[in-house]
Amino acid sequence: MGWFFRKKQEETDPVSQEISQIKQQTTATEEKLRDIEQQLQKLTRLQYKTGKSTEDKLDHLTTMLDTERTNMATDNDSQKRVIESLISQIDDMDIVYNRLADDTQWSGLVRKWLQSLLQTLEDLGITEIIHEGDMFDPTRAEAVESIPLDSNHQLYEITTVHKRGFAFTNGRIIRKAHVTTVKGETQ
Repeated sequence: MGWFFRKKQEETDPVSQEISQIKQQTTATEEKLRDIEQQLQKLTRLQYKTGKSTEDKLDHLTTMLDTERTNMATDNDSQKRVIESLISQIDDMDIVYNRLADDTQWSGLVRKWLQSLLQTLEDLGITEIIHEGDMFDPTRAEAVESIPLDSNHQLYEITTVHKRGFAFTNGRIIRKAHVTTVKGETQ
């Protein structure tokens, strides 16, 4: 009879086997979940480190850009002062040149100096915008004097440049020229 009893235990055994399989699957799933949780923690730490590193690099880049902007502003201020100084020297040379018109030796030297200063401005990207004989353009010149129309000149022609006008090569005006123009007849 003992043998028969064993057979009965074996018959109930399939349910036990299923329970045992479910326990094994649950244990395996729990182990996989623990592995996934560990990997998730590692990824979170890696993401934090990467984010922190990127943030530090962006802060450094921002600092470098701010420094470069400051340097550019300083350079622009320095360039502006140099340009203003050169234009002022040209104004002074024009005055001296006009006073020395009778002295050919000195006026020749002053003319060379003026040409040198104008070439320096041209090297900086600055050109003279108005010359005698050009037509008056209020965007590039201011009329400080006018003369009546005669047979030698056209209406609104510039007859004298008192102060030279300058602009960057892109057209931005630095200073308008001060000129004498031919005015039309008043009616």
